[in-house]
Amino acid sequence: MRFHAITLALAGLLASGCKGSSAIFVTVAAEPGMIQAIERLRVTVTNGGQTADPVDVPLSGSPVTIPPAQTFTLLLAGSRSGSTTIEVAALDLTRETLVKNKGTLDVKPGGNLNLRIVLAGVVSATDLGIDGPPVDAAVPPDQAVQVDAGVPDGGAPDLAIAPDLVATPDLKEVPDLTETPDLTEID
Repeated sequence: MRFHAITLALAGLLASGCKGSSAIFVTVAAEPGMIQAIERLRVTVTNGGQTADPVDVPLSGSPVTIPPAQTFTLLLAGSRSGSTTIEVAALDLTRETLVKNKGTLDVKPGGNLNLRIVLAGVVSATDLGIDGPPVDAAVPPDQAVQVDAGVPDGGAPDLAIAPDLVATPDLKEVPDLTETPDLTEID
C-alpha cells in the first residue's frame, strides 16, 4: 500500500492544518482484478452543496498498478460538516479516465475518518487462473473433443473402456532369480 499525504485547497472545502479540521484517510483499491498504467488519481470533493474543482494526486513511480492500494489524506476545513462525497478517478499517462467511483461519509469537525473507494478492476484474459476465479486456464468445453469409446450409437459418451494396447506378460513361468550370474567372464 502506498501512502500519499496531500494538502489540497479545494474552493475553501479543504484546509491544511486548520483548527478543528477533519482528516479523511482515503484508500483506493481495485476489485476484482487490477487497474494498470495509472499515472495519477483525480479527486473531487462535494460537501454542503458545493463541489470543489478536481485536484490531481500524482503517484510516485507512475505509471502504477492497483493493487496494491493507494492511500492519501484529505483535510477538510473545521467549518465543514455533514454528508461529504469524494470521487476518485484513475487517470492514464494521457490523463484519460480509466475508471472512477465515489464514496460518501458523514463528516464532523475535528474528526478522523477512513474511506475505502473500490474501483472496478480488470481481470486479464491471460491471468491463467493462478490467483483463483474467475479466469481458468482450462480449455472451454466447446473446444474439447468428445470421444465415445463404445458402440457407435450416436448417444452421449458411455465411458466404455478402450482396449489395452500393452501386452500382458505370461507369468506361468517364473524366472529363477536365486542364481547370481558370473560377471568375471566378460570379454
